[in-house]
Amino acid sequence: MGAMKVDIERATMDLDRMQMLRLRGARGVRLSCGKGSLWVTQEGVARDDFLVPGRSQEIETDGMVVIEAMSASTLTIDSGKRPGVVVTAAAEPCAA
Repeated sequence: MGAMKVDIERATMDLDRMQMLRLRGARGVRLSCGKGSLWVTQEGVARDDFLVPGRSQEIETDGMVVIEAMSASTLTIDSGKRPGVVVTAAAEPCAA
């Protein structure tokens, strides 16, 4: 698994069930769920969030953010032109 620094304004991706995506340095980035269900955990934030279709959330931390698809899902990441978000994508679903 590798990390890449991306300068994207907006990206939409499909995630398989239990596939994970990690973001770092993403404060202010908006996550949206187009289909499925996404579990969002933010470093330093005392709660976890779950996104379902039509729901979105703004990231509150520059620390690690882990997004896991609870079912086959579509995720949109909208950086609002915020440069330098580091993305690490898991090539394989996480172990159950």
